[in-house]
Amino acid sequence: MSTREAFARMAAGEDDAIEIDRAALLIAAEEYPDLSLDAYLGKLDDLAQRVQEKLFTDAGPHETLARLNQVLFDEEAFRGDDKEYYDARNSYLNEVIDRRVGIPITLSAVYGEVARRVGFRLLGVGFPGHFLLKHEMEEGEILIDPFHRGQILTHDDCRARLKEDFQGKLEFHHRQLDRTSPRLMLFRILNNLKGIYVKRRDHPRALAAVERMLLLVPDSPSEVRDRGILLSGVGRPLEGVGELARYLRLKPDAGDRERVEGIMDRLRLQVGMAN
Repeated sequence: MSTREAFARMAAGEDDAIEIDRAALLIAAEEYPDLSLDAYLGKLDDLAQRVQEKLFTDAGPHETLARLNQVLFDEEAFRGDDKEYYDARNSYLNEVIDRRVGIPITLSAVYGEVARRVGFRLLGVGFPGHFLLKHEMEEGEILIDPFHRGQILTHDDCRARLKEDFQGKLEFHHRQLDRTSPRLMLFRILNNLKGIYVKRRDHPRALAAVERMLLLVPDSPSEVRDRGILLSGVGRPLEGVGELARYLRLKPDAGDRERVEGIMDRLRLQVGMAN
């Protein structure tokens, strides 16, 4: 079974059956074909074992978080990459594990998967512009920021961060701290890669990211549209026309209909000239 086929099989399953660590490594394996999933899953196992050894039997949430932070940030020196944030390596889980550097969502993947191995449940939070984790309890929730060394945040902290990051243009709502499913977490990792490769005009890699996004969310109109555009960029204009037509069927009231129809006309012309 190919890497893409393995990812497709996982994407076709139920959300809660998706293994974030294995799926994120399958994303990386297309870029690093010699990558051993078992080796990197073993590295996460080893980190979890070290956390487990530091935990008391009746350790509460704050004690568990302290030991996670001790192993990951004090001993292993994982850190957020605030200098080369858009380095593609920060979106590949193997590179994050090897280099100890990442962006909020991939550091959250490492942190959350190590926590899961010690029996501590953390949920992804797709907070605008900055992925977080949270632990839910009967008496409330604990918000954690793995990009900033496992810092615990309050709702007021999140409100202030949103105001700073978006210059007050985006209003804070508590629903922004709702759980993000594993499917949408992986979708967001791939969207980061897509953005990086589109900016570099690396059409084959951008297309690969979009195609895996569509395995996760098959009828996402924006990704169907972008697949059509990227297909034209890799010399497959006829397929591009088909995807752009599908986009307009999925979104008949699309605000960019005129632009998309213009692209389709140009692609049809390319196909005609090639025949």
